[in-house]
Amino acid sequence: MLDRVEAALSLIREFDPYRYRRILKDVDRILVTWLPGSIGQFSTINWTCTIDRRFLMRESTSPELIASVIVHEATHARLHRIGMGYPEALRERIEDICFRQEWLFGSKLPNGYEVRTQAERYLNAPPLDFSDVAMKARRDQIAKLALQDVGLSEKWARRSMALINWLVHITRSIRSA
Repeated sequence: MLDRVEAALSLIREFDPYRYRRILKDVDRILVTWLPGSIGQFSTINWTCTIDRRFLMRESTSPELIASVIVHEATHARLHRIGMGYPEALRERIEDICFRQEWLFGSKLPNGYEVRTQAERYLNAPPLDFSDVAMKARRDQIAKLALQDVGLSEKWARRSMALINWLVHITRSIRSA
């Protein structure tokens, strides 16, 4: 599995060496794990690019697509490093920047058609709602489905999410007091 990540990094190094050097500066590690609802994610907590294990293991997932996820998430890292963060008011623009970087990377690859097509699909479609409320609703729905995937009934998944949200609310209340 990690050989697929290495192959993707090799593509970046070979066809976009400048971007590869930036990734080495901006991302401390790449983690492969189960990532419900997304194929990639960037975390500033430990400057990690996380890739969904299921996406990585699909036969249809090419090294070029894996590389494009790394490029996308590393763009988030770059934007955080220069102080942009991920504020609600700029999220749509930030995602546009990340997908444009995927497209630019795909244009450098000999087999980059799929990467460019994927990026164009996002850039030409109406964007998702990136508000805090919409993102929380999507996260909650994804987490509920993930709990059902591991065997909880819909009722217990819903109750578990209510408990988790209550605990988050209490924790935030204590911290802000």
